[in-house]
Amino acid sequence: MGKNQEHLIHPKLYCSCQDYYKNVVVNRNREFCKHIIAQIISEALHNFKETTLDDKEFKELISDLKLKI
Repeated sequence: MGKNQEHLIHPKLYCSCQDYYKNVVVNRNREFCKHIIAQIISEALHNFKETTLDDKEFKELISDLKLKI
């Protein structure tokens, strides 16, 4: 786990990080990981950039990410 890892986050629902998988999905210790909490805070403060992608652009973005799923 490093600070430069990228994670796929579906707002308030899913994160691809290992912490989410272990503590939210498997152990059910928490409802969110720190990435989802950061997303919720950013949304509440209106401090985020939203980008709309078509299906092809989204597929390219996902394939370019170095996700460990």
